[in-house]
Amino acid sequence: MALTPFLKDFLEANPNQAGVQAAIPVAGDFGGSGRTAAIAGSNQFQEYWRGQAGNVYNQYLGEFARNPVASAAKGGLGGYLERFPWLTKFQDLSPASRGEQPTRYAPRVRWSG
Repeated sequence: MALTPFLKDFLEANPNQAGVQAAIPVAGDFGGSGRTAAIAGSNQFQEYWRGQAGNVYNQYLGEFARNPVASAAKGGLGGYLERFPWLTKFQDLSPASRGEQPTRYAPRVRWSG
């Protein structure tokens, strides 16, 4: 995912949780079609990462604290968010954590006997 110059400037001016929320990828960032774009464009994807923005920002701060020179050389917060594996981390979650509710469409089976 590539951040726009405007968003990079915004992140430099606002290195905080709000900046992370602005950088959450959307379907167009993954090509605009196909399964990957459908996942990134889903409400569950967007809601999950909006809720996790503080954690993502804290992970960046942890990386920055360990090695500020290397972190700055990699583009600061904007570079960190460009390299962040948004889709992979979301797909690694359990279906319930991703907001999927399969029982909503397939009711439990009841045996009568």
